[in-house]
Amino acid sequence: MPPASSPKPTTKKAGAPKAKGAVRAKSGCYTCRIRRKKCDERPDAEGRCETCLRLRLQCLGFGAKRPDWLRESNNVTELRDKIKSFLASQGMIKGHSGSGPRAAEQEPPTLHLSTQNYNEPSQSPPSQLLVLNEEGVRQGPISNVREWHYAPPGVPGAPAGPPASYEGHPGHPNSILPPVGHPSRNAPPFGAPQDGFPPEPYLLTQNNATSLVPQWYPANMIQHPQPPYALPQHHLMIVPPTPPASLPRPQQPRPTLLPTIASRFGTSYTLNYLDEPEMLYPASTSSPLQQPLSLDGALDELVSHYLNTVAALQYQLADPNSLPRILSDSVEKEGVARSAARILALVHVQRSRERRGRALEDVQTRKQCDEIYNMFSFAKKHYDDDDALAALNIISTFLFDGGNGDWSRWLSVASSYSSSILQDRDRFYDFRDALISSTDKERFIIKTTFWFDVLASVTLMESNFATVIEELYNPSNQSGVSDITDEDPLSMLSIMGCENRIVWAFAKISQLDKWKRKREKSGSLSIVELSRKANDIEMFLAPPNPPLVPRTKEDVPRLLASEVFRTSAIVYLRTIVSGDHPLVPEISEAVAAAVTSLERVASAEPQVKHVVVRSTVFAYYICAALTTKQNKRDFLLKELDGEGEVGNCRGIFNLLQQMPVKSKEVPWRSKLQDAMMLLV
Repeated sequence: MPPASSPKPTTKKAGAPKAKGAVRAKSGCYTCRIRRKKCDERPDAEGRCETCLRLRLQCLGFGAKRPDWLRESNNVTELRDKIKSFLASQGMIKGHSGSGPRAAEQEPPTLHLSTQNYNEPSQSPPSQLLVLNEEGVRQGPISNVREWHYAPPGVPGAPAGPPASYEGHPGHPNSILPPVGHPSRNAPPFGAPQDGFPPEPYLLTQNNATSLVPQWYPANMIQHPQPPYALPQHHLMIVPPTPPASLPRPQQPRPTLLPTIASRFGTSYTLNYLDEPEMLYPASTSSPLQQPLSLDGALDELVSHYLNTVAALQYQLADPNSLPRILSDSVEKEGVARSAARILALVHVQRSRERRGRALEDVQTRKQCDEIYNMFSFAKKHYDDDDALAALNIISTFLFDGGNGDWSRWLSVASSYSSSILQDRDRFYDFRDALISSTDKERFIIKTTFWFDVLASVTLMESNFATVIEELYNPSNQSGVSDITDEDPLSMLSIMGCENRIVWAFAKISQLDKWKRKREKSGSLSIVELSRKANDIEMFLAPPNPPLVPRTKEDVPRLLASEVFRTSAIVYLRTIVSGDHPLVPEISEAVAAAVTSLERVASAEPQVKHVVVRSTVFAYYICAALTTKQNKRDFLLKELDGEGEVGNCRGIFNLLQQMPVKSKEVPWRSKLQDAMMLLV
């Protein structure tokens, strides 16, 4: 809590977290409801509220029932961001100085709003969407995009693509693609799991004025079915990720025959092996983004690969609609965030292509990594959001390359930035207000850092955010288990696939372990007190009642992952109380329950299983280390081995293979610490 000498406006009230949807205004004008701010509800003669007049925003009027466009969270979020940008440019948000002085005779600008037709993404009849008149809404009719299914140019007998004027054309600024978990009816299956989630198969790039070229991706990324392409097995496709027509094209010769390209970092960047047809994976999250250019005007293939492919693998359970918007502005401009994204993309390409090898041991990759270390200042007193995103990308680089390395230094950077936002009392009343009222980008960084920090505490034996998580997520202060919702700014379930109470439990377990070691060192450990503290945590790790129900296909892997984390947290907790002894009845019982949840993951649809396995490696590791049943251990190792080379599943698999199988005591924690393995 801030000191009494710094009073805040009465609209900022501390207290228990509100129920679901409490952060969304349910009365007032539509402009204030979009902003999630309180409306004075005092319309003038023209129906404009005083709040909008004071802020120089066009008031969109009042209504008892939200129109369809206001029910679409994507559209509302985009409008809210535009309004925030306008207010920040006018110096109306604390911490933003505005866009500069204005001539005395110049009238203060007003943000005007207008209406235009907008087709709902659920193929419903068109409704009216209020949009900022500076630029059109980016979203177009998804249903039209889903109906088109074309073979690559050059394939005999392939139907012609739609005309360039077609509204769903990728060159069109209003095009959008189905989010992850919502593939089209004719969406092709995808490639083998070792290459991670593939991108959206309908992510097309404009090749010329009359044809469309599908954006194919690196080795094994996309499995093309026999119909309608009729390609032979193991057919190789190489296609350029070309920039939009409005951007300058690289001044280098291009092959005339499609699909070929001379890639700057090897043909295998776009090499596609058609592999096992039974392995199916869903689409990427990305909306079509501008292809980034390097300083010489040439297409930056690595940044493009990061935005269109790697980001969806990096944050597999995050909101697929907001992810491109949050990440793109940082990596499309020169700086440390862009450089870090390029390294991550390069490591992904190399791990997809090469077997049983560390990408960071490659001379050129190591050279680029060293350049990041040289250009980044770890001595800075204050980091910005680009520094934090760069840090998260470097952490992910270690994760993509096996899971071990110098990730803890970069986690400190992301933690320092997140702490500076959470503790900014000029902007926010407390931690909860900071997480609710911060920008989407700030909130995304903070919550991702929370999750990395909580699981890193298993290795480091310490959490940087234990106090913050205690205040935000202590179940004793909550009204109960709430439904999953992307609209809840506090929810960890909708970004990392873990209920808030389970995130809290992981942080508390690491705290308990630290407390136990300190008491053991001083010779004052009380087993009774240790057991009581553990019971206080485990009582909040019961199954959710009522059970959480998925609202969308994206929620299915989230809820499966959350159950895996719940059961494996109990295993973790009981090892703190009883030691790393598999034969202790309470531990063997908890391991059996956790393995059962992992067996449910194995029986899920392949695309769901793929996401959950890669998101819950902690559970696979602790259960495989502590199970006394060889068949269960073999099952868990097989699941990890089946995920291939990209990510830390391979690193965890190798670590388990090196660990001696003992029935008395298993050194699973010390092995993690020795390897500096991150279980994210």
